[in-house]
Amino acid sequence: MKINAGCGYQKAEGWVNVDADPRCEPDVVLEMDKEYWHFTESDESGRDDCVDEVAFNHSLEHMGETTSEYAFLIQELYRVCAPDALVLINCPNPFHEDFINDPTHVRAITPASLSLLSKKNNAYFRESGAANTCLADMWDVNFEMVSVERVIDPRFPELVGQSAIFEKMALINLNIVKEYRIVMKAVK
Repeated sequence: MKINAGCGYQKAEGWVNVDADPRCEPDVVLEMDKEYWHFTESDESGRDDCVDEVAFNHSLEHMGETTSEYAFLIQELYRVCAPDALVLINCPNPFHEDFINDPTHVRAITPASLSLLSKKNNAYFRESGAANTCLADMWDVNFEMVSVERVIDPRFPELVGQSAIFEKMALINLNIVKEYRIVMKAVK
């Protein structure tokens, strides 16, 4: 099963399209940060390990306004993911005007914040005395980063192919990195 999480009006064929807003006519109406995940009318409780792929295409930043809501969402995501299930996350860089200008963006999503969901990283944080929050241990989840792509804002075409300059510019300037495209894997 593949879940298009927070689909809005961008439904994907062959996926179960899930959204909290019934006006976009998703396959399943569900507040993913507040309600237990179920994907059919007859599956009210949801099943563990039933999902092979979950896509959050510019939707995760709209969910989990409070830490407890975000924790619930991440725990439900982990619960329904099959071993090695992929989680595809496309989200705006919180240091880009696309994130800042939308008042419905309630949570900044970055590769660094998602790295807190890895038990391997949590062990490293503890062993090295780092101050990072061990969310994977606290929430009993485990996701490993597969890939991270930083998409350059099209207003800066001169940075395409200039990885060293791009990395430095992205650290000190707003609007250079338009969005992240992140792939994680559920480790079970």
